[in-house]
Amino acid sequence: MVEQRTAAANQIRALAAEQGFEFPVGIHTLQQRLPDLIEDAEKPVSSVLRHLLSTLLENIHTLNEYIRSTEYEIAALCQQQPRYRALMTIPGVGPLIAAAFLSEVDAAQFANGRQLSAWCGLVPRQHSSGGKHILTSMTKNGNCDLRTLIIHGARAVMRCTQKRDDRLGRWLNHVTERRGKMKATVALANKLTRIVWRLLSEPVDFNMNKAFALK
Repeated sequence: MVEQRTAAANQIRALAAEQGFEFPVGIHTLQQRLPDLIEDAEKPVSSVLRHLLSTLLENIHTLNEYIRSTEYEIAALCQQQPRYRALMTIPGVGPLIAAAFLSEVDAAQFANGRQLSAWCGLVPRQHSSGGKHILTSMTKNGNCDLRTLIIHGARAVMRCTQKRDDRLGRWLNHVTERRGKMKATVALANKLTRIVWRLLSEPVDFNMNKAFALK
């Protein structure tokens, strides 16, 4: 459903862009500003396009309701799981992500957090050159749904990076300066997945200072 909502939003942006109208990034901003384009009779937009945009916007609203309802039901179910609240203390991990890991992952099947991260396709490819190990792009193998969710969670954290003056903020700024924002987002998703494994494997609480210590 999330993918369907994203596809509808992308289609709206493409149709509007063809007529010279652009919207800022963010689906919520799109939902707020699109009605102005649809309802303003002075805008040079055909009635056919207005109707199509209106239909797509209604689809997004319908999907929003489905997503909220599903998230509520999942959260209600997963609250019965002993580690659900522990996962929710991890930055970027909300009800949907916590529920997805609880339903999809048996932590005992993985020897460590890196194995879980690799299963989600978040570990960089590795090859040798001149006797040195070189890391390239992430593998994108494994559980695509979990990878998509945790990357969304990492992006949400990244948007607030500049406002954070804690161990996480300093860790993110350090990685971003060295590797760029896109790779830092994947690195954060990788880190979050490893933390998830730790909290699912042991009866421990999330510790910001230990999890994001600069080496």
